Amino acid sequence: MLTLVSKLMRDKGVKDPIHLAQLRTPHLSVRYKLLIKKVVDLEANLPCTCKVNFPDS
Repeated sequence: MLTLVSKLMRDKGVKDPIHLAQLRTPHLSVRYKLLIKKVVDLEANLPCTCKVNFPDS
């Protein structure tokens, strides 16, 4: 099974198992990266009459 973390590590060219443990991305960071991609998709596909607002909580 391919996961986002393993894909990111493979894209960085990490082959040494010692460095793999150092580059592990926490689940929160993975979710954040996926969320950013979805927000960009959402904003690109919205009709001009709609507006997206993300207030800081």
